[in-house]
Amino acid sequence: MNRKRMNLITIVPLALIIGFFFFLQLSRISLGMGIVAGLLMGVMTAGVATMSVLYREMLQKRAFDGKKQAGVSTESEQQRTIEIDLPYAQAFQLATYALQTLHDKPVPIPDDILIQMERLLPRQQYLHIKSSDREAGIIEAGLRAKVASVPDFTDFTEITIKLEAVDSATTQIHIESKPTAVASFFGERYDLGKNLHYVTHLAKFMRLESQTDSASARLSDSTSTDDDEQASQADNASQQQTSI
Repeated sequence: MNRKRMNLITIVPLALIIGFFFFLQLSRISLGMGIVAGLLMGVMTAGVATMSVLYREMLQKRAFDGKKQAGVSTESEQQRTIEIDLPYAQAFQLATYALQTLHDKPVPIPDDILIQMERLLPRQQYLHIKSSDREAGIIEAGLRAKVASVPDFTDFTEITIKLEAVDSATTQIHIESKPTAVASFFGERYDLGKNLHYVTHLAKFMRLESQTDSASARLSDSTSTDDDEQASQADNASQQQTSI
């Protein structure tokens, strides 16, 4: 569900509830007073909520400014698909290891004075693997925050990694990061770029690690080939000396 629809679902019922509450309280004195108070408080509630939403929308867009990976989307749900030059089994191990790099790190906050004020208390993020199925090629993980050493009760982000073998030496990896349903309801639909950070970090980390592993494997093969050639040359020289 997109942010605009979610905002309407939140603002309209809230305004109706507040307006109805004031109508009930003041209609005991006068029906007309109850109607006026209900309408007035409903409109005021809707106005304040709308201003809050517009403020959050501005912060969200500012958090995405200058990030090429974001494309045209400032949605909190982000995804990437990459291919790495590793066999499936190694790629699965690398994906699991990449997720661990998110554990016990500060929750990412853009370097913006307005957004910094949104998070006056530092928050650490803690990762837990909810499921890991090597045969299906799916890893599901959650991120939970601690504020002043007090842990949250629910995850604020869920990350899913899906792997598929392209051939014996190449694996396709799809990374998706989004707020949980509970976190989205309580404001994480304006995530200030956190989920973009997670998919970008994981994709970049796995690319670099796979390139390093591939380069090391090629270097090892090259060294082994050189050693074999040197050994063969030494054997030939030895045989020639023996025949002489």
